[in-house]
Amino acid sequence: MIIWPLLIGGYEYGFLVQKDGEVYEINLDEELNPIDQGDETAARLWRNMGVSSKRCFPRRRKFGI
Repeated sequence: MIIWPLLIGGYEYGFLVQKDGEVYEINLDEELNPIDQGDETAARLWRNMGVSSKRCFPRRRKFGI
């Protein structure tokens, strides 16, 4: 998980996923859902990873974000 602090306040979230020699950047909203719903490959990879906001948010809060 990548968390980018924004200069104007707040954060942007994302994931980098490597599969079959390709790297996918998946940008996420605050609920950790893919922003680009039209990118079927990225959405499928995200679902198959089994990552959910229930698992990521506690880690995010650990760092005060």
